[in-house]
Amino acid sequence: MASTAPRLADVHITLMAKRHQAIDEINAIQAGVQGYYAKYGKYPFAADNASLMKLLTGVGPSGNERGTYFISFPASDFDAAGELLDPWNTPLQLSVTNDGKFHARSAGADTAFDTSDDFTNQ
Repeated sequence: MASTAPRLADVHITLMAKRHQAIDEINAIQAGVQGYYAKYGKYPFAADNASLMKLLTGVGPSGNERGTYFISFPASDFDAAGELLDPWNTPLQLSVTNDGKFHARSAGADTAFDTSDDFTNQ
């Protein structure tokens, strides 16, 4: 009788795929921040995930005067508050300072911040 438990190698592959997906999301956001700067001559100052997503997606009154889309993610990648979720369905910690310092953090597979499996763009 075959085991229905996932093989360790399959779990590792899934974990690595999700990690790469989160890195790709963070890189896309970084590119969006640079695109915003190129268009408006200033960085999209945002203290949190939802504020940054509004600025970069051109959704709602956000300071993105022209409603330009700098990034695009499926609606299913956002929670009800408009925060972009990592592949483990945890909102990414995102911010951009006035001088353009972009900070991003994923909680990783354990979905808890400030643990050893977190990763950042720093």
